[in-house]
Amino acid sequence: IYCALRKLISAETIIQNKFVTEPYGIDKTGIPINTPDGHKIVLNEGAKPVKMLGKLNNAFHISENFEKFRIEVSMLLNVKKISGNLSLSIHPLDYMTMSDNDCNLESCMSWRNFGSYRQGTVEMMNSPYIVVAYLSSETPMRFFDKEWNNKKWRSLYLVHPDFIGNIKGYPYQIPELDKIVINKLKEMIAINFNCVYGDVKEYSYDECFESDHGPVHLSFFTKYMYNDFGALDSHYGCVREDEQATDTIRITYSGPSQCMICGKTNVEILEEGKLICTDCDNSIKCDDCGRALLEDEAYYTHYGTTVCEECLNTYYIEPINDLDEFYYKDDVFTVTIVPDEIKKYIESNDYYFDNFSWERPFIAYAGSKRYFERKYLKESCHVSEVKDANMFRIYYYIYESEIKEDAYQDVEDYVYATLGFNKIRDYYCLNKNWNNAISRKEFLEATLKENLSRQFESSLIF
Repeated sequence: IYCALRKLISAETIIQNKFVTEPYGIDKTGIPINTPDGHKIVLNEGAKPVKMLGKLNNAFHISENFEKFRIEVSMLLNVKKISGNLSLSIHPLDYMTMSDNDCNLESCMSWRNFGSYRQGTVEMMNSPYIVVAYLSSETPMRFFDKEWNNKKWRSLYLVHPDFIGNIKGYPYQIPELDKIVINKLKEMIAINFNCVYGDVKEYSYDECFESDHGPVHLSFFTKYMYNDFGALDSHYGCVREDEQATDTIRITYSGPSQCMICGKTNVEILEEGKLICTDCDNSIKCDDCGRALLEDEAYYTHYGTTVCEECLNTYYIEPINDLDEFYYKDDVFTVTIVPDEIKKYIESNDYYFDNFSWERPFIAYAGSKRYFERKYLKESCHVSEVKDANMFRIYYYIYESEIKEDAYQDVEDYVYATLGFNKIRDYYCLNKNWNNAISRKEFLEATLKENLSRQFESSLIF
């Protein structure tokens, strides 16, 4: 039912004004759809799509605007017999204007409206395999400061020694026109390059092309251009049938990407909608690895550098506590605060001590351990350490009672209220039906008695 409904509301079905089930292998007797009032609506082969949608809308109360939709479709069907001058072109401006016209049509490759796949038009222009065909209106359009043909329909065609076929038409598919164009291209190539092709056939991209010499596996690829092969239920094409025929065809039909300012090809383009390279658009670059970045991908460090997320996670520590900037991990001294209530468990239980997680420090300090002790700890108190024999690391920790009075409030507010106690207490109150008024000391005692898993042992380090 899902596949059938998708087919019913597709642009191709609406334009053809006929529901065809063949691509989905749907039973020709129709598909029964149960309605809320206990009746059935049968979706039959050859049904008028708008009529069927009207029945479904009445039964399921989908939209109050259906009548407006019906009128718009009716107007479209009245003018669907499109006419115009058919042109086959490899002119640069025809690639640039594939999605720009004065016929109220637009797509993701529009140069006027900064389409998200504009670089794709450049790759098609530079491709040795792509021809653009279009029907033009009698009235030309203005493209920036130039008068140019006004496209009311267009499609790209792949022209290769091994294969000729359509990619996707816009704003909708016209199979009869696709076959006319492919046959014309086949005729021109046969004359100029002495290649022999078979008949133009309809095929599904997900399946093999059934040629005269047997099944042919087709695979087509792009770079920045959106790949429309497979976007349709079916395409049209023909394959080579002479002595050089093959049963596997793999073609990357994108040409080189190119900067529209410096003219260099195969340069780094930040995204598909860009027409200029990263050198010409003054894009942000990661100072560590050199990768070009979008504004929302850039992170700024304490050292005045800009880095990408990958380098940030690899080399820097995130801002916590005293740090409001990203520092190199090697430049930051980190220490874990251990609640005094579990001090006795740590010092009396070697297993617990050895397996305690020291991986979540909540004080990060850019400076030496000695200076940290002078700033945060009471007199005669020092940072303790534990060695992890498995990880060959040393973890530093302090007990909360060792923090200076004038530093304690800031640390406690950040550590306990924000990151530690409340979060874990809420979890246990929800899942173990504990009283949510439980005190922090009671909570710590209770969770320890519950033989916490490693996950929550880690969370106890606030």
